[in-house]
Amino acid sequence: EQVIKKLIKEEKSQRRFFLFNKGES
Repeated sequence: EQVIKKLIKEEKSQRRFFLFNKGES
């Protein structure tokens, strides 16, 4: 269960980072 939460957290942060980079360019 802890692993799933960790994966979801990483996936969300990666998406936010991707959207941030997309908005910069």
